[in-house]
Amino acid sequence: MKKDIQRLFAVQARRALTDAAGSFTGSRSEAESTAFGWFFRLVSLRYLEVNAPAQWQVFAGLSGMAEAEAVLRGRLAACCKRLHEAYPAAFPEPDFYGRISCLPEQLYGKNAPVSLLLEIPESEWRENIPICGRLYQYYNSEEKAMLPASRKRNQKVSAAQIHAATQLFTPDWIVRCLTENLLGIYCRDRSDLLYCIRDRADSAEECDPLTLTFMDPCMGSGNMLTAAFDLLLRIYREHGFSVQDAALRIPQQNLCGLDIDPRAYRLTAFALLMKVRQICPDADLSGIHLRIAHFHDTGSPETGHAVQLGSLLRPSADSREFRILSETLPAAAELLSQQYDIVCTNPPYMNRSSMNDVLSAFIRRYYPDYSADLFSAFTVRCMELTKPGGRIGLLIPYVWMFIRSYEKLRERIDRTQTVETLVQFAYSVFRDATVPLCAFTLRNLKTDRPGIYIRLSDFASTVSLQQKQLLAAAADPSCKWRYSVQSSHFRNLPRKPFAYWLHDALCSAFIRGTPLGALADVRQGLATGCNARFLRCWYEVAADAVCKNASCAEDAAASGKKWFPYNKGGDYRKWYGNDLYVVNWERDGREIRNFRNEKGMLRSRPQNTAYYFQPSVSWSLVSSSDAAFRMKPAGQIFDVSGMSFFGTENRLYLLALCNSAPAKEMLKAIAPTINYQCGDIAALPVIFPETNAEKLEIEALTEENIALCKADWDSFEISMDFQRHPLIPAEPDVTL
Repeated sequence: MKKDIQRLFAVQARRALTDAAGSFTGSRSEAESTAFGWFFRLVSLRYLEVNAPAQWQVFAGLSGMAEAEAVLRGRLAACCKRLHEAYPAAFPEPDFYGRISCLPEQLYGKNAPVSLLLEIPESEWRENIPICGRLYQYYNSEEKAMLPASRKRNQKVSAAQIHAATQLFTPDWIVRCLTENLLGIYCRDRSDLLYCIRDRADSAEECDPLTLTFMDPCMGSGNMLTAAFDLLLRIYREHGFSVQDAALRIPQQNLCGLDIDPRAYRLTAFALLMKVRQICPDADLSGIHLRIAHFHDTGSPETGHAVQLGSLLRPSADSREFRILSETLPAAAELLSQQYDIVCTNPPYMNRSSMNDVLSAFIRRYYPDYSADLFSAFTVRCMELTKPGGRIGLLIPYVWMFIRSYEKLRERIDRTQTVETLVQFAYSVFRDATVPLCAFTLRNLKTDRPGIYIRLSDFASTVSLQQKQLLAAAADPSCKWRYSVQSSHFRNLPRKPFAYWLHDALCSAFIRGTPLGALADVRQGLATGCNARFLRCWYEVAADAVCKNASCAEDAAASGKKWFPYNKGGDYRKWYGNDLYVVNWERDGREIRNFRNEKGMLRSRPQNTAYYFQPSVSWSLVSSSDAAFRMKPAGQIFDVSGMSFFGTENRLYLLALCNSAPAKEMLKAIAPTINYQCGDIAALPVIFPETNAEKLEIEALTEENIALCKADWDSFEISMDFQRHPLIPAEPDVTL
């Protein structure tokens, strides 16, 4: 319920404030700027009223007041001026209070912005500065929700849309997991660092708190920086500094941040100032110098696209580009030109197909090996921004650990970094992110120290359970879903996936065994270009129009038949079955081979035709569960979704191996998605039994399994070979 109240306020406030501002301003962009300005002030003033009631009274006492609207407007105008005077870093406009007429006429009544704001319980505001960032994400939620629809129309994400498309508020417990495993190593007392996965018995690493730097290059609303503030405060205290002295130093000496969104920049500035105010309530913060910056359009050809490239820019200190950047964006240029002890961020996620031309060209030019997604390029950039021996913390989709597109990224991490901790979460564990995520920390130095991995992907994707299991694994080194693994564990696996859970014996099988692709021909089959046109279920055509016994193309042509059995993959089924379709392959597939679109381009793809009609072992390309392998007799054509491998000598043994538990576990490592490609199956290692007798026994059991499953398949009407349902008694044998 809490999030729904917050979301309702933010969404309704944006609508009302933008509509009202639009009546007084000359452009849509100006109206949106004014609307956000008031939204930010309403949220900030509510936070201050709850946390500093003696100094800030804005909304109190309005209930039942006849002139509540007029009183509230007067208070807002006065408080706007005070916000600029007290916190100019977050509220730089000295005369924003003059825009009071841009507020909605109904500001306080039922379902009006302030009324909805006050429905959020005070307990959710109390010393909870991340609430401002959460509300800002909800403020952008409608704009973000429209983006997938535009992508379906093949539209790219524009520069102005990037922040809305990629911003993701990181939950507090994930922020703690990252920051505690980065800054926690410098804390002498870790007893209450519940998310610190590293051995708490390890002695703290020495550091000079005055020079320890923490950078978030995609800082958003600053929740990484505020969490780092708390840990740095602890480190300062342990080194003998007073808490007040430390609080004033940390945002000016230790914390750094960058973002492409100027609104997020202001949220971060406010958040950091509120952290200081919490410790030093009477301090004058108007002159505090924050080491954060945002990008904007400079108008320069060299740096004009900085507003969408952000921290990905790599200006070398002696380049003309850096000189121009320093002139136009001096604060950002200074931060980009340095390296930091710790770099920690939740970078933007955007695949290459959604990037606009400017962003795509830049990524391809400067990050060619890491261009599959923005997060991949940002991962590399974070390494560059980190001092040698420093540390990196990231929250990114865990596909980088397995998918072919990120093989270069895995190689770079294995070659130059040491994984210290990694938590793999369940799919869609976060309400605002329908992507599979992992949080991990790296040491920017190659060592032999094993990394600590926590596998939560096998648990239900509820926040409470994921958080509970993470805490259990952090506290107990012997936890069953916690692993301690060196990077050498992955190097012999095909494409080097970070399959940290895979047993040593299975990893060594890839060294000892022979790839299945060296023993059998693994192939992809026919793509008709239009299955609705060329396929039928076997019972939809006349029985005498189907040829079931062709062993080669010549047999098929000689039969004169139009329809031939077609292996199209199908549901999860082992050993035998899923024979439902026939394909129009009359006259050696002439109609399919000549199937073209209106521009004359060939739509079909008849490939590997030499293997048509040959016996094979097949599996389905797409599966909602594990891969299942089936024997396919001669006489069938196979599909792109009914991938197969061919070869007669060891077919039964290979079928048994593919359906075994070890193969299932190995496929989870080398094919962790719902797709099972030819290359994945060809990479499975094959180790034959020590004796031929063992191999023959396995093959005999395989034949028995095939026979049992064929009998089961044929007992239902969907089988071509159906004779009688097993529950119907056989007709008596009548002897004359």
